[in-house]
Amino acid sequence: FTGSSTYATFAANELSRSPAVFVAANDGMLHAFDAGTGTETFAYIPGAVITNGLATLSNPNYGAVASVPHQFFNDGELTIADVYYSSNWHTVLVGTTGRGPAKAIYAFDVTDPTNIQFLWERSSGDGLTNSGYIGQMTGKPVIAQTADGTWSVLMGNGYNSTNGTAALLQFDIQTGALTAYATDASTSNGLSAPAVWLADPTNGLSTTAYAGDLLGRVWSFDLTATNTGYTGTKLFTATNSSGIAQPITSGLLAGKDPVTGNVWVFFGTGEYLNSGDLTNLQTQSWYGLIVQSATTSLVSNLLSQGRSALVQRNIVAEVAPNPSATPPTLGARAFTPLPTPNGMAGKSGWYIDLTSPINGAEGERMVTPNQFQGSLLVGTSRIPQATDVCNPSGRGWIMALDPFTGTNPPAVFFDINGDGKFDTSDMIAATINGATVYLPAGGVGFSSLPNNPIFVGNTMLVSFDNGKTSSLNTAGSVGSLKRVSWREIVNQ
Repeated sequence: FTGSSTYATFAANELSRSPAVFVAANDGMLHAFDAGTGTETFAYIPGAVITNGLATLSNPNYGAVASVPHQFFNDGELTIADVYYSSNWHTVLVGTTGRGPAKAIYAFDVTDPTNIQFLWERSSGDGLTNSGYIGQMTGKPVIAQTADGTWSVLMGNGYNSTNGTAALLQFDIQTGALTAYATDASTSNGLSAPAVWLADPTNGLSTTAYAGDLLGRVWSFDLTATNTGYTGTKLFTATNSSGIAQPITSGLLAGKDPVTGNVWVFFGTGEYLNSGDLTNLQTQSWYGLIVQSATTSLVSNLLSQGRSALVQRNIVAEVAPNPSATPPTLGARAFTPLPTPNGMAGKSGWYIDLTSPINGAEGERMVTPNQFQGSLLVGTSRIPQATDVCNPSGRGWIMALDPFTGTNPPAVFFDINGDGKFDTSDMIAATINGATVYLPAGGVGFSSLPNNPIFVGNTMLVSFDNGKTSSLNTAGSVGSLKRVSWREIVNQ
């Protein structure tokens, strides 16, 4: 694509830049720090934040009384990527105000961290084209080159937009000009962060985006120039066993099954946006769906058959965490082990209801995106236990599955007892078809609300909503070693 021939030179020059760390904070600012010294070098307050209550931070009663509630002024995630425009490569930072009342997104050229250049800011109140779609955007912005050659920022429009409908937003990377891909007229709705798919990874062009909405629907969006109507296609509606729609507020993750070539999306359901969500005990679920396949019925059945097109997996065993033990112990849970045959023939994916086998419905939900670690799919759940939205108490799980069958890891992945070994002591007992079997732990439970883990090598680092942190050894991946290539040595 345009500019690809000069990218190697640009990337080599990046090594000579002044290293910088960028952080968005609830003082309303985007901060830049010198990564070597920690000295702050730059700060920016989005204009929409200034006009949407930032002054209340100086009120002595801020966060203490209902009339001056705590606000998430600038708590959105940041993305930095290299893009090509105006005949040159640039490194661009994009951030959003997240759950804050400003409903804004902004971009900077950070090619030279010592000379940061403002590009644009868009907000729900700017009066420009399609601004009525902009809501409180959660999740990480996606910077991608779409199939018409345009570099863009792709975001779900989030929640509480003026229009009140769900839409995929595409911002021009250089100007912020906004194109909105509509879903339908359903109101009190909003779209979560998208997963963006490259049909041919060798050319770097993104062709399709997938995202979920508050009403439990999964949508696909054609990003090619042929989609002149800028509309989405509904693929699936997530409902629990009672037929109640399950909101999708986490971003989606996309991946390709190397065996079948099918493209999947993965996500969990649930909402954690307002005080009413704290006491909601409706059953939420974890899903893996086939959204592209040479067998077209696997995709079409998602819409026509719903849950019945999927194979059900379960949480088959669980041990609760015990923070009072000496030393404190982690919880552990296991999922349906891989059966023979695996049960996926003719199925369009899998689902797992997030219902504890020992406690029943606890309001467990997934509100952050899944991630891949080695050959496994990793998901994080939370179980709120507070009535005060500003008091982040509760519990949660970090879990791992085989992504393309929805079954328990075939070998030990989590070192749940912390002894540095991956052996039978990291397995738990489960009753399968009336017999007791021992399964590798497919999840670890914490007595605080966990955020998505970060993996450094095989070490899993976890932060919690109460400000604490933890680490856990993992096996990095599971499964037997397989030959991927070979070389024959001939004695001449």
